This record gives sequence, structure tokens and C-alpha cells, in this order.
Amino acid sequence: MCCSSLPSDLPLPDEKTIRSDLKYLEEVGVIKRETGPRPFRYRIQDNLIRSLSDEELLDLYDFVDVMANTQVPSVQGYLLRDGLKKHLLRNQVEQYAVEPFLYKYHYYSRILDEAHLFTLLHAIRHRRKVRFLYFSPKSEKSYASKNTNPLFERDTEGKAEKTLPLKIVYDHQYGRWYLLSHGREGIRKYRMEGITQIEEDESVDEVWYEEKKSELTEKIRYSWLIDTGRPVTVRARFYNPEGSEPNFVKERVMLQGQWGQIVFEDEHSFIYEITVNGTTEIKPWLRSFGSSCEVLEPAQFRREMIAEWKEIQSYYESV
Repeated sequence: MCCSSLPSDLPLPDEKTIRSDLKYLEEVGVIKRETGPRPFRYRIQDNLIRSLSDEELLDLYDFVDVMANTQVPSVQGYLLRDGLKKHLLRNQVEQYAVEPFLYKYHYYSRILDEAHLFTLLHAIRHRRKVRFLYFSPKSEKSYASKNTNPLFERDTEGKAEKTLPLKIVYDHQYGRWYLLSHGREGIRKYRMEGITQIEEDESVDEVWYEEKKSELTEKIRYSWLIDTGRPVTVRARFYNPEGSEPNFVKERVMLQGQWGQIVFEDEHSFIYEITVNGTTEIKPWLRSFGSSCEVLEPAQFRREMIAEWKEIQSYYESV
């Protein structure tokens, strides 16, 4: 079974690799080992789907589909969703019944970020360094498999990293996880979607760890997200929506505006002010208000926003 799909000229997988794979599949609940003496027998763990009717399976699939596409991406949720879908299609359930919704999650690789999350949180709690293979967002390649069989070993293009995790930040605007850590070059920032083959390493001294954590806290004190650049003061005018009560623009600014403050207000608009590390990270938030927001300062940032809106306008001129 393991070798039937392999080209005949390739060497067969070794027994150690097959045993390791079977053990992994058993740990994650895909297969179950039957009781009895050697040779061991395994069966697919499909008790759940076999005990439900097609109608119950469709209800379950719809629920899992909605949750997997609207909550923070979940590895287990996507695996369960795909498993249910395959089973329903095998049972000749009509295709339209399995695809009832019109949304798609477009960043499939990010469902793997959650798998790294628990390893990194464990390392932070126990002040341990981690090792991993990292593919930056600019890299054309974003993944490399870790082969247990030396015969199938291949070179990878990722960069081997060793660093001390200090903090994890989630960007809800783009659905991205970030790891902030301390390495040989000082404070480092990694997109978690580029991390593969992660393993824990040695622990560090508690006093030194707290010192590095305080250093990071000071560096991101004015970060809208994780920017550690030079602090600048941003001023923006928000226009109140006409005839809308309550004022949903002001409510959203008060809810999402972090430590920023309203420094002026009249019946038509209000001015919001905040000091942040650079303008790159706050820009998408301000831009999301559309014509309800006008950037006033700094002047260079205002010019950038004007240029971007002109570019967007040019896309529609010929229509």
C-alpha cells in the first residue's frame, strides 16, 4: 500500500519512516490501532461520520464551514471541514449542497500559524529559545518538507533561525500572526506564516529574559502593531455621518483608536491625534474610513494619502 504509487526506480521507504508516520497518524486521531497481537492492524477513525445521517452531516458541515471561514483560522477546523466534505461527496451528496456559501478564505497557508502558536507560547512561558526554518514574505518559496528518510533529503531555500520568543501579536486587519523575539541582531520580527520545522531549544536566565522583555516593551510602546521606527504624531479629521444617530464613525474611532485622543470637536467633525512608531501600520486603518477621514499631519503622510487616493480614482476614470 505504501509503495504502490511510487515510481519503480525509486528506493522503497524504510520501515522506520513508515512506523513514524503511523504513530503520528494515530496521535492526531486519523487512525486507530486495533487490539490484538502483532502484526498490528490499523483502521480509519471514522466513528463520528458513520454514526450520523446525511442530513446531520450536512448540518455539521455547514456549521464547521461557517466557523472555519469567519473565526481566527483553525488547523483542526479546516481538517474537519475537508474530511466531512470528502465523505459527503463519496456518499453521492449533490455538489451544491456542499458549497452553499459565497465566501472563501484566501490565505490558506495562515491556518498553519495556529499550529505554531502553542509551541511558541510554551517557549515564552518557560523562557526557552526556538529553532526553525524561516521563509520571508519576499521569498518566492514559502515551504519545505522535513524528510525523515535520508534517501529523500533535499536542499531547502529557507534560512535557519535561532531566537528567543518574547511576544506574539495578532493583526486582525490582515489576519496575520507575528513573533517578536530577541536574537543576535537584537529585536527580531517574524511573520508566523513563514515559520516551518519549529523546535524548542535551551532555556535562558530569568533576569536576562525579563531585561529583554522590558527592552521590547519600550520599543513597541508607540507601535500601532509591531513597528519599532521613530515616533511621529498623526492628526486626522473625521467627519460625522449626516443624519446618523448614534455616530458610528466616532464610535469606531473610540473603539479601535488605541491610545489616541480626540483633541477638537464640533458638530460636523472631530480631530483625532495619536503618537505612533511610523505611519505604515496605521495607514490601512485610516484608509478604511474612506471619505470620512482626512489626514492633516504629518505633511509627508498627508501627501502619501493624497497620491494613493488619486491612484485609486484613476482606476475608475475610464469606466
